[in-house]
Amino acid sequence: MCGIVGYLGKKQAVPVLLDGLTKLEYRGYDSAGIAVVNAIGKIEIIKAHGKLTELKKKVKSCGKTIKGLCGIGHTRWATHGVPNENNAHPHANDDGSVVAVHNGIIENYSELKEKLIKRGYTFYSETDTEVATKLVDYYYRKYGEPLRAISEFAFRVRGSYALAVVNVYGSTIARESDFVFYTKAGPEISVATTKAYSAQLIAGYLLALKYGVVRGTLTEENYRALLNELCALPDKISEILKEQSAVQQFASETVNRENVFFIGRGIDYAAGIEGSLKLKEISYIHSEAYAAGELKHGTISLIESETLVIGVLTQDKLAEKTAGNLEEVKSRDASIAVIAAEGVKIPESCGKAVVIPCTDGHFTASLSVIPLQLYAYYLSVLRGNDVDKPRNLAKSVTVE
Repeated sequence: MCGIVGYLGKKQAVPVLLDGLTKLEYRGYDSAGIAVVNAIGKIEIIKAHGKLTELKKKVKSCGKTIKGLCGIGHTRWATHGVPNENNAHPHANDDGSVVAVHNGIIENYSELKEKLIKRGYTFYSETDTEVATKLVDYYYRKYGEPLRAISEFAFRVRGSYALAVVNVYGSTIARESDFVFYTKAGPEISVATTKAYSAQLIAGYLLALKYGVVRGTLTEENYRALLNELCALPDKISEILKEQSAVQQFASETVNRENVFFIGRGIDYAAGIEGSLKLKEISYIHSEAYAAGELKHGTISLIESETLVIGVLTQDKLAEKTAGNLEEVKSRDASIAVIAAEGVKIPESCGKAVVIPCTDGHFTASLSVIPLQLYAYYLSVLRGNDVDKPRNLAKSVTVE
């Protein structure tokens, strides 16, 4: 994943840029480069293929000639063109007066490149970034105004624009997104965070409600009713937490299970995915989540004695079908457990259920996920694991 650093100040730019790029190495890259405006206003570019140490060697070999108080730096992860020095950033126009670095993909770069070639431009690299640089150059020469040139450029390139729902100010995804919705859940200490998940769910609900109003698919009355239901969720979560001893007891009874499956339909399946993820992350028990309707498409062949299957049943219209799936796995010697919404009918054959308070069907995942997360927590503690710092996991994932 590419990284960008820029500097304008009273210090020499080169050491600042190299230090910044060093801090961005964790993101992964295959080449790097810097560009600095020297004392006479000329832009000097140094690039290197490979690790940052290669760039530092090239900079050092230049002695003390690269002096300037303004510059940019880039670590590149190849997308257009092979990893080599020629394709590394920064890129420049023909006379070196316009220099740029860029993250992301310009989807219509081939089309733009053809137009620029017809206007007399030549290209030395395989990158979309060189196309971007020379497109800015074209409009700068046409209008003579940098801001106008950049504006014209931005109007003509096509790419993906992203909305990020994030918790941490200044995080990588926040910096690289066009729009940011901060959840403000507070510091995340545990790697397998639970509050961030819950906060992101609420953020998703709020966005959906607002879109409904703006698009005219939700009346103001319904919007207010759903908003009130959202505001009631914290109290309902508190009710669930009062009964956590039952979850703890169930964890102690199933602590030695090595295969746990979660099944559900619709929203319940999504909640099961989170329950399964938390379980494997911190208890190290093999776990998967499956759409209950697909149980017979291969999944049921994995069921055997000592397998635990947890069903999430909060949608009244779908609960009967999922309950039927639970009975199927039970007949094949699996143990079963149920998370159910208040008022949802559960067959007696499914045993005792952990019951969550009633809420609007759109919001049930915010409640059903709580006992699932608690179950993962208690299993992890009982197995002697470090809940906050599970093995092999890091808070920041920087590779795909």
